[in-house]
Amino acid sequence: MLQARAAVARWTGFSVLLLLSVTLQTMVFPRINAVPNPLVSVAAVVSLAVFSGVWGGAAAGAVCGLLCDALTPHIEAYFTLTTMAAGALTGFLCGKVMQRNIWSALLLGSASVGVIELFHALFFHVAAGRAPWGAIGSAALPEMLAGMLCVPAIYPLFRSVSKILAED
Repeated sequence: MLQARAAVARWTGFSVLLLLSVTLQTMVFPRINAVPNPLVSVAAVVSLAVFSGVWGGAAAGAVCGLLCDALTPHIEAYFTLTTMAAGALTGFLCGKVMQRNIWSALLLGSASVGVIELFHALFFHVAAGRAPWGAIGSAALPEMLAGMLCVPAIYPLFRSVSKILAED
């Protein structure tokens, strides 16, 4: 019974952090023109997947991606699929190949943010005719770097929730 309560408390803490990351990504950073809009939710999903494994990472990625797709104009299921894949892949690699630490989160989070942001810029901006090819370097690259910098800022929050509300 105590393990079930700890699991509910842990996932409640994770859910609050995920909702905060989606809110920052879709509602706060786009309104602040001084900073690029980082993919905070991808960094959060990768940080969660380090501690929760394949199914937890995939579920968190699907929910965060679905919220980002719903709140972002001109996007149809892109963030749902890519964020779910990033969460599942991170959970798999951290469970089988890599250690569950900040270095794994940094490597996998940076790779996930970079790939998702690059393809987002290519498909939804350049190929759609909303931006020229130069936008990859002038807009997408700063957003990639900002998203990569979110991983070391977010990872300690998920680590704290995981440690404080451990299931065992």
